[in-house]
Amino acid sequence: EYPYSVPVEEFIRAIEGEILNSPRDVDKMTIKGFTLVDSIRAIKSLDSSDFIHLYGWSTERAIIFTGVQYGRSPMIAIKVHPVKPTVVVYHRPNAVDPLAVKLADTENIPLVLTNLPLKELIERMRSIKG
Repeated sequence: EYPYSVPVEEFIRAIEGEILNSPRDVDKMTIKGFTLVDSIRAIKSLDSSDFIHLYGWSTERAIIFTGVQYGRSPMIAIKVHPVKPTVVVYHRPNAVDPLAVKLADTENIPLVLTNLPLKELIERMRSIKG
């Protein structure tokens, strides 16, 4: 959790992210924390009641999925769940399915790709000062 709101654009710059879709009003979005999730394990083991625990204290957060193959399943899970994160980040996906991009646009959630090494990604997210 961040003790302050962090502009989404600042977060994306800090993680050397690339926005893959066309969300509206990114310049007005903020986050208050992040959650790192192993996408394969989450899809296999989380049910809908567990999914809410990914958000911590606030839904104003970035959900970072690691182990992404094509990115379709994480975005489908987000689409069908009533509570949405502010930002979705794919860490080093093999590829990004066009459906994931379309779903992110439908939900107006920035879908971001980062290729930073995982350790560096975590360090950068923790060091954001807002």
